[in-house]
This record gives sequence, C-alpha cells and structure tokens, in this order.
Amino acid sequence: MKLRIVSSKKEITDLNRNEQLVHLAFRASNMDIMNLIQSCPDLQVVQTPPPYHKTMSKAAQQFLEIQGVQLLRGDVWGHRKDIDDYYAIGEMIVGRISNLMEEGNSIEETVEKLQRETKLSEDMIRHILKGAGDGVDCLRQVMSSPPFFCIMPIEYYFAALCYLWCARTPVPEGGHLL
Repeated sequence: MKLRIVSSKKEITDLNRNEQLVHLAFRASNMDIMNLIQSCPDLQVVQTPPPYHKTMSKAAQQFLEIQGVQLLRGDVWGHRKDIDDYYAIGEMIVGRISNLMEEGNSIEETVEKLQRETKLSEDMIRHILKGAGDGVDCLRQVMSSPPFFCIMPIEYYFAALCYLWCARTPVPEGGHLL
C-alpha cells in the first residue's frame, strides 16, 4: 500500500490519475480539493495532518464525502519526499493487523498496539484494519465452505479468475494463450 505525498498545490495537476491514497502535506483550500478530485478520479483516501484537518472547511469535507473519498487524520513520520514521492505501508503491517485480529484482539486493542509498534495514525490503522478484516473474513469463508463465494473487492475476484483460468487452460501448440 503506497500513500502519495503531495507537498504543494502545484503538485496536484502532476498526479497520476490512478492515485487512490493521497497525503496532503499542506493546508488545502476548497479549490485544491476540487482539483485533487479532478486529477485523481479513483481517489479513495485523503490524509491530512491533524492541525490542517481541524481547519479544513466543512464544504471541502462534505465534497469529499459526496465523492466517496474517506478523509483521515495523520502524519507521515520520518518520510523524506526528496527521496521518494510515496510513503510505503508494508505488507508486514497489514499482516500484523490480520494476526492481531486472528488472535482475538478487539479493534481498539489492535489499533492501540499498532500505534505503539508503528508510527501510523489511528485513522490510517482503522482504514487498513477495515480492508484487512474483510480479506481475513473472506479467506476464512473460502477455506471453510466450498463452493467458494464471498463478498470481496472486485480486484480479488479478477485475480482469482485469472489464476484459475491460467491454471486450467491448456497452452496451445504455438505457446500463446491469447
């Protein structure tokens, strides 16, 4: 999971249209939020530092909500944007979340433990937890009950279908599947 760091208004127009997670490291105006949504139509999450979150206008917050974009509070501690434009949230963290939930920890306990272990914000941990929890529930359901069907994001279905198609499709004599 990669969080794109945007440190100025000028960078909004240069963003990749496929960005889904963005951290605004500046105090964004209503116009900046509108430009962000136009530049990144697939945007799912916007994270802002807590002081900027408090001063963000209600109109900007409502606009993000209407667009289906989740607004999170949090910082990216120790990240140097001159080295990389993205802050990577490793698979180890997502795996740790799944492990803590499988151990029977409550959501509150999991968030508290991860805040101590990592420098992620509570909101970001809850966002990851929501996604990891769905994945863990789907895996449990798939493993426990054939035929396999569960409610999961479309990307999982696509990946599973590609895997099944490749695994069960004989390779023609020419060696090309398509």
